[in-house]
Amino acid sequence: MAALEAELDTAQGQLEQLQTKAGKSKGTNRKASASVTALRSDLAGTQRELEEIRNQAEKARSAFESKLKQLQAENESLVADLEAARKEAQQMADRETISPEELTSLKSELEAVGQELSETHNWRKRLSLS
Repeated sequence: MAALEAELDTAQGQLEQLQTKAGKSKGTNRKASASVTALRSDLAGTQRELEEIRNQAEKARSAFESKLKQLQAENESLVADLEAARKEAQQMADRETISPEELTSLKSELEAVGQELSETHNWRKRLSLS
């Protein structure tokens, strides 16, 4: 985008120079007039390209922000699930009425939630690096 802006600035500068020259010669130089017309056309095309690139960048930024919010909400949900599972496991352990099957089930659930949390964290890292 910076390259297009630089090209746009260069084209505008050239256009101004040619307009100055054309104004001094009062239409006697048809080549200058044709160059001004060509530069105006190039300038308009470059401005359209720049606007399209800006629109695409805005769409990409918006999509990124949306995905980031989604991942943050998912992360918060997973953290809450993990804390709830830990609390439930602790309550069962405190009651000392937990069966080996319940303990195994809770451990599996806790590992699954921890894995999801880890994957979400890794996803967020990759998004923030891109």
